This record gives sequence, C-alpha cells and structure tokens, in this order.
Amino acid sequence: MLTPGQSRRNALYHTLDGVSFFMGLTLFNRATVIPAFINELTGSNLVIGLVPCVYWIGFALPLFISAKKFEGLAYKKRTLLKLAAFQRVAWLALFAWLFFAWKTPLTLVVLFLVLIVVSVNTGLMNPVWVDWYAKTMDERIWARVLGLRWAISGLVGILLGLFIRWVLSELPHPRGYQALILLAFIGYLLSWIFVSRVREERQEGLPHHRDVRWGHYLKGLSDLVSRPGAFRRYLAACICLFVPTELMFAFLAKYGLTSPAATEGITGAFTAFTQGSIAAGALAGGYLSDRRHVVAPFRLSPLLFFGAVALALVSSHPITVCAAFSLLGASLAMNLSSSLPALFRFAAPNRIPSYSAVLVMCLSIPRALSPLLVGWLIDRGILTYPTLFALCGAVAFAGWIIFLTLKPPVVASEASN
Repeated sequence: MLTPGQSRRNALYHTLDGVSFFMGLTLFNRATVIPAFINELTGSNLVIGLVPCVYWIGFALPLFISAKKFEGLAYKKRTLLKLAAFQRVAWLALFAWLFFAWKTPLTLVVLFLVLIVVSVNTGLMNPVWVDWYAKTMDERIWARVLGLRWAISGLVGILLGLFIRWVLSELPHPRGYQALILLAFIGYLLSWIFVSRVREERQEGLPHHRDVRWGHYLKGLSDLVSRPGAFRRYLAACICLFVPTELMFAFLAKYGLTSPAATEGITGAFTAFTQGSIAAGALAGGYLSDRRHVVAPFRLSPLLFFGAVALALVSSHPITVCAAFSLLGASLAMNLSSSLPALFRFAAPNRIPSYSAVLVMCLSIPRALSPLLVGWLIDRGILTYPTLFALCGAVAFAGWIIFLTLKPPVVASEASN
C-alpha cells in the first residue's frame, strides 16, 4: 500500500505527466494542426480522413496482444518507459525529414509512417498504462486527477493555440511545422521523465495469460461484450458518443477553412478555443464522477455536443466554428476525465487491461473507418458538412439516452457500508 505522502507525490507526477503529454498533443494536434499540414500538401478530404483511420487502426491492432502479455506483470512502469521511447523517436524522424523535403508525395508518406509507429506504440501502451494508473492512484480521486490533468492542459492550451497561430502565420513553411514538431517532442520527453518518477507497488494475484491459447483468451474477451449487463450498455453508449466526436473534430477544422473569412493560422484559434474549454469540462467531469457517480458526466456532456452541432449547422464562419470547438472541447473533456474511472468501476479489479482493450478496440474500429468513408463521400459531393454534423448529433442522441437509463456501478466502499 502507498503511504499518504507517496499517494500525493504520485498525484503530482501523474498531473505533470498529463500536462506535458497533452502539450505535445496540442502542438501537433490531429484535429487541427495535422489537417492544416495536409491541406498545404493536398486539399483532399479523403487524405484528411485517413489520419484518424490510420491512427485508430494502428492503435487497435496491438491492444489484445498487450493485454494478454502484460496483464500479469507485477510491475508495469519499466515496460511503459521502454515502449514510450519508440514513440518519441518517431516524432524526431518527422522533424528531421522536413529538412530534406516539403511539398512532395514522400512527405505525406513519411507523415503517415510516423502516425502508424506512434499509434501502434500507443496501442501497446494503453492497456498497461490504464492498469498502472488505477493501481498507483487513490481511487477516491481517480477522476479528479484526470480532470486536473486535462484542465491545466486546457489552460496551457489557450496560450499554445495562440502560439501555433503565430508560428504558422509568421514562419515560412515547413519551418513553422518543424518548430511545432520539435516542441511537441520536448513535451513528450518531459512526460516520459515524470512517468519515471511515479512510485509503483508490486501487484499480487494477477492473472497470467502467456500460456493461455489465443482462442480461449479471445473467447473470454468476446464474452465481456456478448454477455448482457452494465458493461455492454456502457460500451454501446461510449461508441455513440466518441465516434461522432471523432468525426466532428476530424472535419470541423476543414469546414472552417472553407469560409471566405478564414485567415492564415486560423487553426491556432481553433486549438485555443478547444483547449480553453477543455479546462472547464475536465474539472466538471472529474468532480461529478468522484463526488456523485461515474455516469453523471455522461448525462451532461451530450448537451454540450448538441450545442456544437447546432453552431456548426448555422455557419462555417471562423467565429462560429471557434464557438463550436469550445463546446466540443468541453464535452470531450468531461467524457475523457470520466471514462477511465467508469471503466475501473465496471471492470473486474484484476482484469482492467483486458476490459480496457475491449473498450478501446470497440471504439477504435468505427473511429478509424468512419472518417475515411466520410472524407470519400464529401470529396465526391455525396455528403455535405452540415449533413455530416446533423448525423453526428443523431448518433450522439442515442448514446445520451443509454446513459440516462444506465445504472451507475456500486462502489466497493459504499457496498460495505
């Protein structure tokens, strides 16, 4: 058991890890900066749709391998640090490439190769990190620490968004993108250092699956989805909320760039508004999850999402799109600060990596394929941006209804009273 002092230090290092990691995510963001980067090379919506497609497929592929291999590890931090090192090297490779080439097809190839390496590596780490976080934190503040990570990141993100706008409008391309990639790498490197400082205790009584046949292991995972119960309903509701959010983030920035009022570097403003609203949404989600119950934030966040959809349907003007990004950021932050604590409550205590792998796999497949299909449909004039946003609102409404009727899991400490 961790002492109170060790728990407080772990909370500090987890927070610093989250802030520095999300600094890296913000500076070369998949939803704002990377679409603008691709837009400099090709205006194809299909290629922009490939970004979440490649990322989520790469993310999903190693999930079950990681859960089966690492679930039984008594210590997980060393494995996390080894895996994370490969991710940092990939971003350095993209930074170096831009010294040699810019507007060539090979630049797109290198970008997507880096995204593949990063996504596969993240998929390997995810089940391990989720379990490691649950076991190195006091469960009474699971959601609030996650919320604090996002909140501070959001406040810092406002400044980073303004900085991104200045860099992309003042520095010649590709030097502006190089600067953002290098600074993102520094953020990821700081995250790695803070992870190494977290105190980890040995975990006992964990299941070992290394000698279990794959068919038997996968059947056990499929039972988690096919068996009627709260986890299956939670899974379905998450799909209905996270997939429309992915689509909105994938195409809202491009939609804003179609406006005649859009100026050079406007993606920095989109990023600033998104990150700023994340601060409020994350704090609210963490507080509601820890103080009330883990389902409470999911009953409120869709209302913010519906507001973002409504704004996007009104106009593509940058001011309207900035407001839509604000509501989207707050909605996403509430969901993200609560989704892991909810998973911890719905999962069996010693099977968190397996439950996490199932959840992320079921989320990743539609998040990967739907942007690619949507980008293809938009490029061919079959689907318009407003129609896409309306469909996203309809799917999210179904998820909202499920969460409104989903009974929160009983906390062990409450059940004993």
